[in-house]
This record gives sequence, structure tokens and C-alpha cells, in this order.
Amino acid sequence: MKFIAEHQVAFDKDAVGFPSLDGCLGLVYQTTSGLYGYHLFGGNNNTAANRAEMFADFVDSHGKGQKGTRLYGVCFIQRRGWFKSDGFSADRATAWKEELLIYADKLHHYSGRISGFDLSKHYAGKTCSAYAEFRKVGTKCDLYVREWSDNVDKPQVQTLKNPNSADHIEINRKSPVGGGPATLRSWDLTMVPTSVPRDNLVKVSKQKLRG
Repeated sequence: MKFIAEHQVAFDKDAVGFPSLDGCLGLVYQTTSGLYGYHLFGGNNNTAANRAEMFADFVDSHGKGQKGTRLYGVCFIQRRGWFKSDGFSADRATAWKEELLIYADKLHHYSGRISGFDLSKHYAGKTCSAYAEFRKVGTKCDLYVREWSDNVDKPQVQTLKNPNSADHIEINRKSPVGGGPATLRSWDLTMVPTSVPRDNLVKVSKQKLRG
């Protein structure tokens, strides 16, 4: 399976995991080929469409004949930084759906089922972040979550050399090597997470956001 850190995008045939979800969104697009995950750091802004296009390009790089079967989004919706000035609703539950629809549109106008999970309700009253893991089961996924503490769990994360840069990349805004203006683009990753704490996982039921 692939463990996807902030700003990273990855493909795995069977499972993807998102460590340290706090204000981030764990996005998963399931196709007939497998699972594509994107760990969207921070809140959404006016680069949402650009990020969605780059994510779609990553999916297409693995074959354009794939059929999408599900789109998922997991986050603490009370911590996600949506902004009305960027065209999102003031209602957080609605803004959550609106963000996912941006990605659905760029994925060749994906019109299938969209599901999500609001970690804010599951961990109500707690200040923890979370780990979320999607496991493929036929044409859909089961979702497992656990509390995540950067102080306790982050030191246990293991990283190794990226075995396949085609399956695990970064999408980020930064200056190119040698200088120049910061630009949003895809970047190769030298090192990637290969193991994270996964004890005490709890299976949860996702919410239907579009039938």
C-alpha cells in the first residue's frame, strides 16, 4: 500500500493511507485499475482547479481507459479552510461537496458516486489529528481511521527511497532548482513514507454525498 504525506499523490492497486489529517483533505479516486490518493494540505483556494487538473493528469498517466467507480473525501470539515471569496459556500458541509465536485469535473467529468467521512463528528470534542486508510473491496472501499499524534506517531514513520516515481509524486507550489518564481507543478519524490503506525484502526461508515 501507499502512505501519502502532505502535498503527495500516489497510486496503489489495493490500499492508500493518509497520516496526520488535520486541516487537510484525503482524496481518493477509485478506478478499475486501483486507488489514486491525494493528500491536500490546508484549505482550498483559487488553485483548486489547477490542482485537480494535475491530479487528473496523474490518473491519466496510468492509462486513459480506466473507469471511475468511486470518489471519496475524508477530512475534519470544521478545520478545513474553505473561503467564500473562492466561490465556496459558507456552509461547511456544502463546501466539502463543492470541493469534491471540482475534482470530479476534472476527472473526465466523473458522474458516479461520491462518498465522504467527516472526522469532526467522529472525534467530536477532541483536538487530535487522524490517520485514514482506504482498502479496495471490489468497486468500492472500506475506510478505517485512528487517532494520530505527531508527537507520538510521527517519529515512528519510516521513509525509504521511492521505488517508482511514476506511482508516487508531489504536487506543490515552490521555486524550481536554480531559482525563479514559485509555480504549482508536479515534482518527483526521492523519499516516500513506507511504514506508519496503524494499530487500533476502526472501521467507519462513509456518508453518501452524491448517489
